Amino acid sequence: MALSNETMAHVDLVYGTTSLIIAVMGSLLNVLAAVYFFKKPMYTPNLLYCIITITDIIICIEIFPVGVSYLSERTPVLFGVEGMCDVWGVLWNITARFSVFLVATLSVARTLQLVRPFVEVKKKVVMSFVVGYLGINIFQAMIPFFFGIRYKYSRYIVICYWRLQEIVKNKVVEELLYQIMITIQLVVPVVPVTISCVLSLRELRKKPVRRTPTYNPQHKISANRTIILFTIIYIACNLPRLFYEIYLRLQSVIPQLKNNVDFPHYFIYCLINNISVGINALGNAVLYFGRMPKMRSFAFSTVYRLSLKSNPELRNSPERQGTIVTKSVLESRGTQDKPKKRIGRTAAPLNESMF
Repeated sequence: MALSNETMAHVDLVYGTTSLIIAVMGSLLNVLAAVYFFKKPMYTPNLLYCIITITDIIICIEIFPVGVSYLSERTPVLFGVEGMCDVWGVLWNITARFSVFLVATLSVARTLQLVRPFVEVKKKVVMSFVVGYLGINIFQAMIPFFFGIRYKYSRYIVICYWRLQEIVKNKVVEELLYQIMITIQLVVPVVPVTISCVLSLRELRKKPVRRTPTYNPQHKISANRTIILFTIIYIACNLPRLFYEIYLRLQSVIPQLKNNVDFPHYFIYCLINNISVGINALGNAVLYFGRMPKMRSFAFSTVYRLSLKSNPELRNSPERQGTIVTKSVLESRGTQDKPKKRIGRTAAPLNESMF
């Protein structure tokens, strides 16, 4: 079934606009989240949060040239810059897979701490898996260069890619390797994420333990809900691609998909192959800010301080000067103890020691 040029233009407009929104908002939110996490002690979950936010920042930046191409009738534009396609292709192949693995690792680590609170999740063990998987992805992304092959731009799916058949000539071996790659990327992470979600749901159904001076059950409930929300975002953004890959194999439509831009499956593939990865990166950042009040306070105070530095008129405004004068007058009267406590509560978002 062919699509009209007008319909294709509307779809590209939606895809392009969505990609640019993801690039801008996702980069901004994930940068603020990364700064916040790096200021906290580097326990295992927080270390994983740091790595996830950095990975999502790179993904959001990578989405920007995709959006530009969608809005430019799928011409290369930024992808046409010398070497850009190679750099983008390598980073995309690494980060798209690595992000999924990190979410699965975080889900497992948090679930172990909830189910077995006295079992320590050692940072060295977790990082050995993370570094090992990252090394595998880097090697896989660099494979074409070993054979003198470079990434090339495809206006059909608006990404830079390389074909396995350029290296493997045997169709059976090519199909086997492709299935292995899809399984490692999409199928394997489903198992730990699903198990973590089920265990978290089970923990939520248990009767809450009474609060003690050293234990707050509300923290456990909040962590469970966060894991469940991570799982929902993962399922919404990654499982559709897995099911669609299976569908394409069963229907044997890949040759038609690659040769006909009007083929409707093609637009679905674009949505779940590149845009959904960006939506996942943005969704993770939104989840952080939605579930972590201290991060929201940190973000607001950071933006406020930056606005004061970049806007002298706001910094020297009568309202702000009046606040400073009032504070100095109160201190000079020797009544700073009580007012200082009141002023401290008002200015709490600006006090970094509170976070």
